[in-house]
Amino acid sequence: MTLAEVLSDIRGLRDGDVVYAVRPWSLSAEAYIFPDPGPDGNVVRFIKGTSFEYFLEVNLIHETIDAALSLGKTIPKAVEAVMYYAENDAYPEDW
Repeated sequence: MTLAEVLSDIRGLRDGDVVYAVRPWSLSAEAYIFPDPGPDGNVVRFIKGTSFEYFLEVNLIHETIDAALSLGKTIPKAVEAVMYYAENDAYPEDW
């Protein structure tokens, strides 16, 4: 699965799910959706020894897309905002 596939189906995912991806992050990067990981350490066991890194929680992706769309941004610009947020832990400065 790629980040593009994850983002195209983002509304079908639960807020508690977490997306992990292989760097460099791009729409073609390999990605994995970890179902609501909870506190039991399953995530650590999953990513240990792999190239996957935390990308974003699904609720943050939802919030970023919603914020972009509420500002009149296009879907491609909303996706760019998600990628920016994942890298910088902030919305794009030019909003």
